[in-house]
Amino acid sequence: MLTRYFHSMDIFFRLATTNDIPVICRLAHKIWHEHYPSIITVEQIDYMLRTRYNEDLIATQMKNGEHYFLAYADKEPVGYASIELKGDHYYLHKFYVDVAKHRGGIGSNFFNYLLEQV
Repeated sequence: MLTRYFHSMDIFFRLATTNDIPVICRLAHKIWHEHYPSIITVEQIDYMLRTRYNEDLIATQMKNGEHYFLAYADKEPVGYASIELKGDHYYLHKFYVDVAKHRGGIGSNFFNYLLEQV
């Protein structure tokens, strides 16, 4: 776990476990509904959440080698990402930070943390 104090926030990141799947689903729902309505319809957002962010699918992805990570600001989960080793390269599947936390350094620090993990 990496902890950094940045922009008056205590920011840290960690590997998610299957116990964190409900947190990942809640973050996905919040972030997608805040960010994507100007790009796609609410019906499309709900479809994506239902088909790509349901608890069973995330559990299967974790079981099959996709590693999820959580980002925290002041002990509150504010982002998630997932990576997977494919052959000799890592693939970044997901990388999301709560829209309300943008421009606070969380995303860049989170990305650097992921690079350290691979």
